[in-house]
Amino acid sequence: MTAFNIAMIGDRINPGFKSTKTLVDNDDLDGLQALAVKQVQAGASALDVTIGPRGSTDFDFLSKVVRAIQKAVTVPLCFDSPSLQVQEVCFKAYDRARSGPALVNSVTEQRWELMDLYRRFGPFKVIVMASERMEDGIAKQNKSANEIASTAKRVALRLQAEYGLTRRHLYRRLGQRRSCGHQGIAPRNARRNQRAAQRRGTQRAAHYGRTYKYRPAVAAQGGRWLRSEACT
Repeated sequence: MTAFNIAMIGDRINPGFKSTKTLVDNDDLDGLQALAVKQVQAGASALDVTIGPRGSTDFDFLSKVVRAIQKAVTVPLCFDSPSLQVQEVCFKAYDRARSGPALVNSVTEQRWELMDLYRRFGPFKVIVMASERMEDGIAKQNKSANEIASTAKRVALRLQAEYGLTRRHLYRRLGQRRSCGHQGIAPRNARRNQRAAQRRGTQRAAHYGRTYKYRPAVAAQGGRWLRSEACT
């Protein structure tokens, strides 16, 4: 059986969760620090960080959040925004000496401008989102496993060629669906979807509330490119 190197990235510092939104709305840095510690204790090897729409306007608070989380934990942070300006604010606040290279979530063929950050704040690691592609200058959604795999490979090779990123710097995100599972156990509908996916020649990896679709052969070639998120 093929062994997959799955990285768990904590995803609760996200106002999409009602309890986290309350912390962000109340400027509760202590609460965000406690949430960061809880995820690391649950096994997260990095923490995804976003404060939602507020991050696009309140750069001072965003910087405070990044610094506060780093005071509480030493794992790398993963900055979750398609905005170049928001990512820049996060990198300026981030202490790489304490936590090692950060992660950018996420780079796609139509978000290539995010890699402009690499020459100023690199090296950092990159999550490749392969659910979208550029075709004749038009953004299109990938629907088949072959489209996803070919997009991921094309982006990874370009990152390697233009920025010298190796496989250990790349995480491959092949699409996801939300579930309400916890402690590594997928709920009933996720298990049903998993069985259906296996019949189609694909598999789903379920960890702490999210499932990620991949083809075994593709994932095996990609090393550490499969991303899973700890949502304890």
